[in-house]
Amino acid sequence: MGGNPNVTVGRWRIVGQGSQAALELTGNGGASVLTLGDDAGKTMLNGKRWLVDDKPPVCR
Repeated sequence: MGGNPNVTVGRWRIVGQGSQAALELTGNGGASVLTLGDDAGKTMLNGKRWLVDDKPPVCR
């Protein structure tokens, strides 16, 4: 959470932040809120692209 390697357990939830959606991360190191966005189908957190995966989908 927030780049803290000491946080190993936590919770997340989607919250409203004004007119935007945000991802709230809560763990033993505190809480962080990241703004969520979409840029042509790309998931954005705080304006940076996330969840980038170039691997083919796998069904198990």
